[in-house]
Amino acid sequence: MEINKEMFDKKLIELYLKNDYNKDDFNYKAEDFKIQGEKQKSYPLYFSKKKWNMFLKNLKEDKEAYKSYVLGGGSETIEKYIKRGKTYNPPKMAAVASSSRFIYSTFKDKNYKDKISKIVGDISDGKFRFEHILPFKNVSKSFLDGSYISKDKAVFLEAKCHEIFDKHKIILRKAYYESGLLTSDNDFSLQISNVILKDDTVEINKFEFNLDEEEKLLLDVKQFITHLFGIANYNLPNTKKELVYFYFNPRGIKDLNEESKKFRKELDKKYELLEKQFDAFSNSKPISSFCKRHNISLRLVYSVNDTFESDLIVDNRLYFEF
Repeated sequence: MEINKEMFDKKLIELYLKNDYNKDDFNYKAEDFKIQGEKQKSYPLYFSKKKWNMFLKNLKEDKEAYKSYVLGGGSETIEKYIKRGKTYNPPKMAAVASSSRFIYSTFKDKNYKDKISKIVGDISDGKFRFEHILPFKNVSKSFLDGSYISKDKAVFLEAKCHEIFDKHKIILRKAYYESGLLTSDNDFSLQISNVILKDDTVEINKFEFNLDEEEKLLLDVKQFITHLFGIANYNLPNTKKELVYFYFNPRGIKDLNEESKKFRKELDKKYELLEKQFDAFSNSKPISSFCKRHNISLRLVYSVNDTFESDLIVDNRLYFEF
């Protein structure tokens, strides 16, 4: 049984329907501006326009969070006109599998300290921030979905939903190499042995991070690397830093029906491969040495709730302190 993003999203809708939602809460219809040649299109894997507007109203009341999502770009909160198709795409956060909606729904309440504690253990008072952008070395920026900064620890979160189905390559802009971030012998370099230089990009072989060359790469290593650079560059002297990859992994799928049990088994195989790759990458010499130099620990955590709005239940899978 080959499973994909669309099937995953449909399972999420089934879980919502089981948890006090109804069919009218889904199937977003993009705006029809009545311009000649324009089309109005329906998006069944998104919440309905009415449900989205309710969510957006609440988001706007959280002024700091709303500002973060607007300034972060990426059409998270607005419809985007697609010239080629002469239609409008819904706001990204209206998608049932939006990672931004996932993290916002999880940490929007004032009890976010309790939820962070479920993930990283006891932690002092701090502040949660959505869409935390960390520049580094005049090369690029790290875009983190969220962070919790306290006096004794800084926790950075990258949220994932159906990204488990993506396939990745380790290709970065050439500027990473030219700025000494990859192969140079300095504290802010990964100090890897070889790269493959092309016109405008640089590719890193999987074996540099103990990854199997023949396996589909589910872990977004390129993004992971940029996150590490941004966190290492963030000025927090004598403060422990932790990068958490936070996946929405609803266990309730298996209880929907017989077909869903088969789906859940296939999904478990993907998460098993993800864990294998996360383990190999974290323990590879370039990553473990870099994290040790910059006081960064790594964690892979699942939210096993049925919906984004359910009380947070976590499954801490992997943790590495160097």
